[in-house]
Amino acid sequence: MRVADYFALELKKNKVTDIFGIPGGVLLPFLYAVDACEGIEAHLNFHEQAAGYAACGYAQGSGRLGVAYATKGPGIMNMMTPIAEAYYDSIPVLFITAHANEKKPDGMRFLHEQEMDLLSVVKGITKYAARVDDAASACREIKKACRIAQEGRKGPVLLDVSAKVLKQEMEKETDIPGVRLEKEDESGWKKECEKVADTLCHAKRPILLIGDGMREKETTILVREFAEKRNIPVLSSRVSQDLLVDSQQYYGYIGSHGIRYSNFILSKADFILALGNRMSFPAASESFRPIVEKADIVRVDIDATEFQRVIPNCKNIRADVKDFIMALEEVMDDLHGDKNWSQVCDTLREKLKECDMEEPQRRIASILNEINEDATIVCDVGNSELWFSRAFAYTRKKMTILSSKSFKTVGCALAKAIGVYYETQKPVICMTGDQGLQFNIQELQFISQNHIPITIVVYNNHSSGMMRSSEQRMGYSYFLQTTEDSGFGMPKLKDIARAYQLEFFDEKDLNQEALRQVLSETTPKILQLEFQEEYDVKQVLPKGNPCQKFLPELEEHLYRELDDM
Repeated sequence: MRVADYFALELKKNKVTDIFGIPGGVLLPFLYAVDACEGIEAHLNFHEQAAGYAACGYAQGSGRLGVAYATKGPGIMNMMTPIAEAYYDSIPVLFITAHANEKKPDGMRFLHEQEMDLLSVVKGITKYAARVDDAASACREIKKACRIAQEGRKGPVLLDVSAKVLKQEMEKETDIPGVRLEKEDESGWKKECEKVADTLCHAKRPILLIGDGMREKETTILVREFAEKRNIPVLSSRVSQDLLVDSQQYYGYIGSHGIRYSNFILSKADFILALGNRMSFPAASESFRPIVEKADIVRVDIDATEFQRVIPNCKNIRADVKDFIMALEEVMDDLHGDKNWSQVCDTLREKLKECDMEEPQRRIASILNEINEDATIVCDVGNSELWFSRAFAYTRKKMTILSSKSFKTVGCALAKAIGVYYETQKPVICMTGDQGLQFNIQELQFISQNHIPITIVVYNNHSSGMMRSSEQRMGYSYFLQTTEDSGFGMPKLKDIARAYQLEFFDEKDLNQEALRQVLSETTPKILQLEFQEEYDVKQVLPKGNPCQKFLPELEEHLYRELDDM
C-alpha cells in the first residue's frame, strides 16, 4: 500500500466524507488516492482560503475532523487565516500540504522555488505540525495528527508531506495507537463537586453561564436537563445562544453587545457556574468588576491554560463539562431553585423583550420565522452578525448557528456554509454583509456549479458599517474607506447572481407569503436585504457604565424598577 492510500484510509477511519482544497503537482498522489477511496470525496474550491473555511464549516457542523489540502508555497500560505480561525475557535481540522525538496539551510531565504520552512510559520496557530520525510514515520504522523486534532480542546493540525513519500510503498501496518493527551486526575476535581453542590444549594440567585465549549450534543442535553430539573437560569455567550434557546431556563446572551435583560440578570447573580465559557469579558472593567466581586464563581474548562485569565472569587476546575455535570448530579441534593429568582428573571425578560428591536432586527426576524428549523445558519462578522443575534434572540427558534467566535474572520461565512452542507446534507442559510460576501465571492461558482442549496442572505447597506460606526464613535469629522463616496464599493447583487447563474430576490419586493416560498425552495440563491447606510447597531455599553446600563438609556423609572428587583 502506498503512503497516499494509507492517508486516505486513515481519513475514512476518522469518518471524514468530504475534503476541500486546490491541488498542486506535489499533492496529486494524495488526491488520486482519495478519489479511489470509496466514501470520501475531494471538492475543488476556487481559492485555498475558502477551502480552509469549508473544512472549518464541515468540522463545526459535525464536531468531527475536517480536512483541507493545498499545494506547497503560496497554496498553503493562502490557508493561514483558516488555520488561525480553527486554532482560535477550537475547530478540529487537518491541513495537508506537500513538499518536493530537502529543508533549506538555516538563515538561507530559499533553496528551491515555492519551498519554505512551513512549520516555523504555523507553530503558533496549530496544536501540532510535522514534516514527513520518510514512509516509516508517515503512518505514525497521520494517526497522531488526527488524534491530537480531536482530543481535549480541539484544534488544527498540519502535515507537510514529501511528495516522494506519498508515492512510496509502506511496510505492513503495525498497531500504532497514536498519542493521547494527558488528562487531569479526576479524583482531584471530583472532590470539588461536593463544594460546588453546597454553594449552589445555598445560593439565592445562581446562574449557569454556558459557552461554545459545551457544544457537543450529549453535553448540551445533560446541561439542559440539569438546569430544568434544578430550575436554574441559564445565560450564554452570544455565539452559543443556539444551544439552549428553546429552554424556558434560557435567558439570553451577555456582553457589551448582549441582551439587556441578560445583562440585568448577570448583574444580580450571587453564584456563577461557568461551563465551557472562557469568561473573556474584562473582569477589571468598571462595567463587569462589580459582578465578579460580589458573586462566587466556578469555572469549568477542559483547557487549563484558560485559567491564566485571572478572575476574582473564582474556583477553576479543569474537566470535560459532560463529565463534570454527571459528577455534580450525583452529589446534588433536591434543589429546585428559588421561585422568586425565577420570577425576577421572567419579569426582566418580559419587560425588555422588545428593547433594541429596530427595523434591521425586525426584518431579519421575519426571515428567521420562515426558515425551516432543520437548516443551519452560518453568520459572517460585522454589524450584520450583531443585528442577526438580536433578531435570533427575539424569535427563539431552535436552529444551529455557527459563526467566527474568537478570531472574528470577515468573509468566512460563504465558504463555511459549503462545508456545513456537505456535513449535514441539509439546506444552509448564509448570513453575510455586503463587504463580507466579496472576500470569497468566487465560491458562488462552487455553489452554482454543484447546485448546493445555500440561501445567501446579504445585508446590503452600501458601506462598511461597523468601521463607519467606529469612525463616528471616535469623533472623526469625515468617513474614510467606509462609504460609497469615501472609497467603499459594492457591485449590483442582481448582476452578480446572474453572472453565477443563481436566483436573485430582493426582500423588499416580497410579501410574507412570497418570502416563505423563496426560503422553502432548496435551490442556491441570493436574497438581498437592503438598508440605508445610516442604520447602525445603536445599542452600546459605554465604558464605565454598569453592565446592564446600555445606550439608548431606558426611561429612568423603568431602569430603577428593574435595577432594584
